[in-house]
This record gives sequence, structure tokens and C-alpha cells, in this order.
Amino acid sequence: MFRLAVLGNTFALVAGHVAMNTPPSWADPDGKFGMTDSWRDAGCIPGTGRPNTPGGVEGDAKHCAVHWYTNYTFHTGPATLPDNMRTFKFSDARTPWYAPGTAPVHSPCGIDGGNPEGCPAGNPDPFACAGGGRGHGDDGRTLPGNTKPAEWTIGEEAEVAYGIEANHGGGYQYRLCLKPASNMELTEECFTKMPLTLGDKAWVQWHGDRKNRSEFTPLRTTVGTFPAGSQWSRNSVPACGFDGGVLNFDCLLAKPEFAPPADEVFGFWGVHSLGTPTLGQGRLHTVSIVDQMTVPDVTPGDYVLQFRYDAEQTSQVWNSCADVRINPQRISV
Repeated sequence: MFRLAVLGNTFALVAGHVAMNTPPSWADPDGKFGMTDSWRDAGCIPGTGRPNTPGGVEGDAKHCAVHWYTNYTFHTGPATLPDNMRTFKFSDARTPWYAPGTAPVHSPCGIDGGNPEGCPAGNPDPFACAGGGRGHGDDGRTLPGNTKPAEWTIGEEAEVAYGIEANHGGGYQYRLCLKPASNMELTEECFTKMPLTLGDKAWVQWHGDRKNRSEFTPLRTTVGTFPAGSQWSRNSVPACGFDGGVLNFDCLLAKPEFAPPADEVFGFWGVHSLGTPTLGQGRLHTVSIVDQMTVPDVTPGDYVLQFRYDAEQTSQVWNSCADVRINPQRISV
């Protein structure tokens, strides 16, 4: 297993949380949560948690949909991201989003807690990781998969969607890999061979109502990306303020980093996004970003869909995986 650089910088200690919710990820195998206000709690197992920081509270759940990632990972070459794709005015140019797709990951489907070797690497204590992380968590490839795969048809339109729990900027790509005999055989290299191309429209969807959507034009690029020439999309939800919105009242004092995709769709998390005055559910937790694409002409069969999200403000790559069955193109009569 490769070794990731471990730096003590403050920005890397706060964990962002992003996950695919359409199709349902392996953390939500039956699609029970899907695109609902509780999507981020998919897969949580009550009572199996741990304190993330000294003095933390036991009982926080693990295995939740938003817990699968690689922590403390950086791209190792030059920054290649076009300036217009940036999501923060100030951020560390070594973080993954500055060279989309190149920062290494421990698993293409994420690690529960992000730190399989502990914090710092070699520390056997799983509770020593700061900022919401965890040491020695499970590999996402060990999850059993979906009860039923999503059904796609070559040449027809399919929708994918993701949600944000904590907004650290960056951007994303969806990819496919032919499903192997064992999910543990999945590799990042396999997914990089089949990146998907999204359409020129996207939607903010307020959960629980497919008709309650707001269309916008997403920002995408094929410049400076990996695989070379593949399309990556900027996270359409801006954070705001002096430090990206981490302060409780930050969004009251500063404008969003860029134009929101819809009214009031901006911020960081919970109270930080002007939601309810608690550290619970906030406004950003009630929306998802929906993209549409034409299913590519690939060999029909069973595939795994990967959602890869490269953060800008933090040294993290977030992953979700889901089962997809691709059917032959329908024959017109």
C-alpha cells in the first residue's frame, strides 16, 4: 500500500463529507435513503462509533455514506486546474482538486474514516484522528453491494446525483469499471479507463420531490484533468466567507465564493449554511446536485459506478460505489 504524506496543517484536519446518492451507493444497498433529507445517514450503524477528537462523544455512527474517503492525499505533479474551476480564493495548491484525478487513493470505493494506517501512519489507536476521521477503518470494497443494480440502457439518458454534508469545495467525476468476480479486485486504474461525460445541464433538487428542481448550467472542463482529456465538473455549491464558511456565522458576513446554482444553495454545513440553529441538519443537507448523461456504448453487462470527488480546501478524495447493469440499446421498429 502506498504511503501518503501526513502534514499537520489545520486545513487538513477538518473533514469534508460528500457522497453519491443516485444511484444508491453500497452504503445504502436497498436504496432506502436515496435522495432524501437523511441520505447522509445511509449505512450508519448506531453504537459503533468513536470520539473523533479528545473529549468526543462515543456512539457516533460509522459506515455512513459520507464516511468513505482517503485522507491526507496530495497530487504530486504541477497544478493543472484551470483558474475558472477554482472553488476558493485561497487554498493549498497541493490539494487534489488542483490536478483532478491524480491524487492517490487507498481504495477506489473509499476507506471508512479515511486513514487505514492510523493517525499518524502506524499508530494502532483508531481514535487518534482529528476532524471527523478515523484510523483502521474498513475498505469500501468489502461492502456487500446493492440488492439490485441500477438499470441503464445504452444510448438512453441516465441520472446521477450527489449530496454534501460539509463543503470544502473541489469537483468530481463519475466512472465505470466492469464488475469483477470480487469487489476487492476493483482498482482505481480500472475506473480511470472509463470516465463518463455529463451533459450541459444540471439541477438542484430539493429532496423528496423530483418536481422541485432548479435547472442551472454547470461548469465542467477537460483541460488539465486525469485521465487526459476526460471531463471533470466543479462542485456547483459554493462555500462562503473568510475561511470557507467554517465559522458559525460566516455566511452572514461574506458572500458565497461564486454564484450559487439556485437561491440559498450555498454554505458549509448545518448552522454554517444558515440552516437550523443546531449542529444537526442544515440547508445543504436537503438538496442534491443532479447530472444527466447519455449511457455510453459499452459491452452490456454488470458494472460498478464510481463517484470520485477531489476536494480543494482539504487533502481528501471522497468515493462512493454502486452497482449498475447496462442493457443493450433498444432497437427501433
